[in-house]
Amino acid sequence: MVMELLAVLVIIVFAAALPHIVPRIMIQGVGYALSNRPNDHEGWTYLGELFIKTGQYDRAIYALNKAVLLRPDYSEAWLKLGDVYTILGNSERAMEAYGLAIDSEDFSTDS
Repeated sequence: MVMELLAVLVIIVFAAALPHIVPRIMIQGVGYALSNRPNDHEGWTYLGELFIKTGQYDRAIYALNKAVLLRPDYSEAWLKLGDVYTILGNSERAMEAYGLAIDSEDFSTDS
């Protein structure tokens, strides 16, 4: 009975830690992939999203800016950049990023 309770406790602790561990592991993998494909705007956007999830907002801004530098009409990167600025309380930059997302060629209001 004690072993079953211990096993359940380990599973609960692991499940609670997983959302914090996985993004950090993924950052390393995506970073490595981008070292081989530095012009991958989607890769930079995904890296920015991982940085947001781990609270590394300066790094998220860097990665997302890299994405929009590579492809200025990529609305997903602009939206995520707006989200970072919103989190940081910089409403002026957030509104600018959201506006650029809406103006992007690939922006869609479809869900």
